[in-house]
Amino acid sequence: MNVDGSFLCPGSSGFGAVLRNDVGSLIAVVFSKSIVSSPIQAEAMAILNSLEVLSMYKEEDIELESDYQLLVQALDTGNLDLVSYANFLCMDIKLLTEDLAISFNHVNRSCNVVAHMLVKRGLKESGLFVQDPGWIQELTNQDLIKP
Repeated sequence: MNVDGSFLCPGSSGFGAVLRNDVGSLIAVVFSKSIVSSPIQAEAMAILNSLEVLSMYKEEDIELESDYQLLVQALDTGNLDLVSYANFLCMDIKLLTEDLAISFNHVNRSCNVVAHMLVKRGLKESGLFVQDPGWIQELTNQDLIKP
C-alpha cells in the first residue's frame, strides 16, 4: 500500500492511498480530505485512513510505503518520540497493526506517484474504488517501473 498526505494549512489537507497485490494489480484506492494541523499529522492520518480500507481485505505480509521518512522510521522502530506532533495518531496506527504482518517502508516521492496524485484529488473530493475507474492503472504502472 502506498500512502501520501498533503498539508496546505489547517483545514486544507488530504490523503490518498493505493492498495496493490504482490504482482502490482490494483485492489483499491481511496482519497479524501482530512483535518490535521501539521504535515506529519497529514501523513499519519493518511496511513490511519488507509488502514481502514486495508481492514476490508485479508491481506498478509503488508508493505506500507510512504515518502515521509521520519514518520516511517518512527513507526518501524516504535520510537514515537521522533514524531511528537503526531504521537497520538501513531499510537492508533500501532494499535491497528499490532496483529498484522506489516512493514513500514520509506520510498522516494518518484515511487509514490499514484498516492501523490490521489492526494490532489482528495483535497477536492472523496472516493473509494475497488476497481479501476479507468484513470488509475496507468498511474500505478508508472509507480511500478520507477527505480
